[in-house]
Amino acid sequence: MRSPEILARRLPGVLPLAVIVALGCGGAAAQEPERGPLAEALRALDAQQRRVAELERANAALESERAALADRLRTAEQRLGLRDFEPTMLKPVRGALTFRPDHAQRVGEAGARARKVDLRRKESDRPFVVAYWATWCVPCVAPDEIAALRDLRVQVDRAGGSLWSVAVDDLAAVQGDARASGWFYPLLQRKDAHLEWLPKAFIDQAGLGLPLFLVMRPDGELLWWRHGTLEPPAVDELVTAVIRAQR
Repeated sequence: MRSPEILARRLPGVLPLAVIVALGCGGAAAQEPERGPLAEALRALDAQQRRVAELERANAALESERAALADRLRTAEQRLGLRDFEPTMLKPVRGALTFRPDHAQRVGEAGARARKVDLRRKESDRPFVVAYWATWCVPCVAPDEIAALRDLRVQVDRAGGSLWSVAVDDLAAVQGDARASGWFYPLLQRKDAHLEWLPKAFIDQAGLGLPLFLVMRPDGELLWWRHGTLEPPAVDELVTAVIRAQR
């Protein structure tokens, strides 16, 4: 291949310099890199990079699925008694403390008249969860929280337990609230029930923050408690605690 300089000397004034340079560099092919070997290599590299990105996304999805399966296995082993129950969302009650409810108002559904119930006469061989809430507690009455409470009741019932939803503000506030049609029913109402029914020793160690969830044996022995909303891991642990309370 003659160099551009030689072509320029032998063909003075015949070819424009740009054409001579193009001929010296391979002609039209040099001006269209998308058709050359370098372009093919770049396209191959780009395809490999896209494939690597796809594999990384697939690996991340598999790792997430593996972690979820590991959590489900751990929960199943805890419920079967094959593994110690070591919750991260619940806290153990310190000391031998007992939940002692007395009178309350029960509202079966939205718009229904409240009726008095004597909870001292309520006998059960089922462990239970008490969910304390109030209309003024914003996280307690959020739609997602109420939906999670409904799901918790279903799971607790299947696990052989029961759930009490207890409002701790005035009955008029509970029934007169604009959101009352969306409350979780049936519900119990007792003004300051978290103060009236819980031993002082428990209040000293756990406080009175809402929402408050308690897990106890059928005789009222307090086992576990939680302040905070019903995140999915908390629901799982409350159900597991109910199952373990039957042993």
